[in-house]
Amino acid sequence: DIGFIVAHGSGTRKGDRSELRSIIDVLNDNLTIPLCGLKPCTGHMGASSDIAEVVLGLLSARNKSVPGTLNFHAAEEEFASLRISSAPQQCHNNTFLSISYGVGGQSSTVIVESL
Repeated sequence: DIGFIVAHGSGTRKGDRSELRSIIDVLNDNLTIPLCGLKPCTGHMGASSDIAEVVLGLLSARNKSVPGTLNFHAAEEEFASLRISSAPQQCHNNTFLSISYGVGGQSSTVIVESL
């Protein structure tokens, strides 16, 4: 079971919409998993963004608290079923999924369990 998702969330309309559509496709009926974006807090750190988000995800998993997405107000109607919030959300286990996209179309997703 995944406790929460750390989205890549680069802040581009096209990229973010595509990512959220993919998350909905993968989650199917399990749209209750909290989702957060950390780049509004950290900025895009290039190649180091991925590891920074995993480290922040580990801290969040340890505390069973999903960070709020800074400056998030409301999802577009298409994405209203996702659990995105500007306030911290509780998660019920210490496993998370972190999504990363790179220049040229590379992507990776890791599932991490915090001890």
